[in-house]
Amino acid sequence: SLREYASTLYWNYGAFPQTWEDPREPGGREVFHARGDGDPLDVVEIGSEVLPVGGVVPVKVLGALAMIDGGELDWKVLAIREGDPLFSQLNSVADVERLCRGVVPGIREWFRWYKLPTDNVVNQFGHDEAALPAADAERVVYRAHEHYLRLLSEEHEGEVEEGEAVRKEDEKESHRQEARGRNVAVYIETKERPPATGEAPADARQRETETKAGEKGEHVRKQKLWLP
Repeated sequence: SLREYASTLYWNYGAFPQTWEDPREPGGREVFHARGDGDPLDVVEIGSEVLPVGGVVPVKVLGALAMIDGGELDWKVLAIREGDPLFSQLNSVADVERLCRGVVPGIREWFRWYKLPTDNVVNQFGHDEAALPAADAERVVYRAHEHYLRLLSEEHEGEVEEGEAVRKEDEKESHRQEARGRNVAVYIETKERPPATGEAPADARQRETETKAGEKGEHVRKQKLWLP
């Protein structure tokens, strides 16, 4: 569902695709050991153009604010879209403070107070409320992308375990049928056929599939996660 805010948002607000803030991993002392909020990594794009809802645009990372929302770490990455008039001039938090005065504290204060009217909550910020420099912010993005890949890998392992459980149940059923004196040769053959002439064994085919899938995943990562 669409989100509604009690006050006007003065910047473009979105998220990096293929990122995830892991709620199982605690942060350091500078963020009060808060864990991720389980959502994609948020981005605040400070350019001069209002971007369309649902649009995907390449951006340059400028910095990040470590917001603590309800005890959870909810990073706000500051960025500028490619093609903005100030794109080439903004490369750091210092550049933003010099050329766009009031933007960094404005973003921090907006996110500090925006839940007060509806939830009676005032958010905190780690790192002594300072915006992290671009290099540190990029590491936040990369780490969130690694958490996303790890989450997908864990889900795949769960699917494999589920498939193994189904296979074992099928084997039990075949043994039960055999005990009743039934011919289960056709049943077993349809479940696991021998390789055709010239065809690689099943385990080799599986390794080939996994290799191709891995290469494809790396390609997607390079295409979707854009950083300068």
